[in-house]
Formats: sequence, C-alpha cells, structure tokens
Amino acid sequence: MKWGWILSLGVMLLSSASALAQTPTCDALSGDAKEVAESVMGSSYLYDCCDDTISKCLQAATPCDLAKRLANQVCRLAEDGKKADEIKRVLEQRALSMSASTKPVPIELRPEMVWGNPQAKVVLTVYLCGRCPYCAKHIVKLMDAMESTGL
Repeated sequence: MKWGWILSLGVMLLSSASALAQTPTCDALSGDAKEVAESVMGSSYLYDCCDDTISKCLQAATPCDLAKRLANQVCRLAEDGKKADEIKRVLEQRALSMSASTKPVPIELRPEMVWGNPQAKVVLTVYLCGRCPYCAKHIVKLMDAMESTGL
C-alpha cells in the first residue's frame, strides 16, 4: 500500500509537468500566459528541424535549437499579453520569412560598399556595424581572410 501511494504521487507530479519545462523563459510563466503558451506550442508546427508541434519537438531527447527559440518567442509573446491567434500569426509570418518561396530581396551595392572584385561569381553580403566592438573585430577578420585568399 505504501508503494502504491508513492507511485501515485510520482505519476501525479509527472503528469502535472508541462512541455514548458524546456526553457527558463517558459518555466517562468503562470496563469493565463502559461495556458496560452501551452495551447500555441501544442498546436503549432516547426518549419524546420522537426516534423511535429513545438511541444513535441521540445520533448525530444535532443531538442533542436529552432524549437527552443520558437518556444521562447511564444512564451515572451504570451507574457506580453498576446492572445493565441496573435502568436500563431507571428509564427506564420516567421515561417514565411524563412521560406525559399518568397521573392529575393534586392541588395543595393553602392561602389563605396563593395570590397574586392565587383565581377566575382560569388557575392558575400555582410551586415556589420563598424561602431559595434563585436562587429568591428569580425570586419577585420573577414577582410584579412579575403586578402589571404586573393578575393
């Protein structure tokens, strides 16, 4: 009888654990925000890396990074008071922006922005800010790499 009670308590604790137990952002939710997030993650599918809902993908032995990022986005939006349909619309827009079926966005390459051979077969467009200390380090490394390969 003693073991049956302990087993029942364990089952109750496990069944009360939600799919949100995968990210700190989601773990912090409570009340309506938690319900909205669970609803959205239980019915919204990933557009890459996993063929199931966000909740199911989070439960994988090794959840993909996209599932974690989407879960965090859903939980932040739910915490901000967004309703389930609003959050789903945001997820749909995100998926569309990641889709190859969208039209390519033209990139303006003014002469002062081009470094290297403007007739090269491959064009690498880099969005960096020279005032940002992190980006500034990458600009130097990128230019050094291009010089060393003769590009």
